[in-house]
Amino acid sequence: MLTIKILVFLFIYIKFSFETNTIVFTRGEYGYFCIKIPSILTTSQGTLLSFEEFPRYNIFKFDH
Repeated sequence: MLTIKILVFLFIYIKFSFETNTIVFTRGEYGYFCIKIPSILTTSQGTLLSFEEFPRYNIFKFDH
């Protein structure tokens, strides 16, 4: 049981030790109040690709 606890701890520690936060958009930047991210993809190398929509006037209506 102790072995399992150690493995879980190491998995969580290693996973979160490599994570970084990057701010790519700040509210109000370029006149946009918010963004909608309809999809995020992960490449085989672990890179995240996101596709955003920037509503300028009505933040609750998105064209589909």
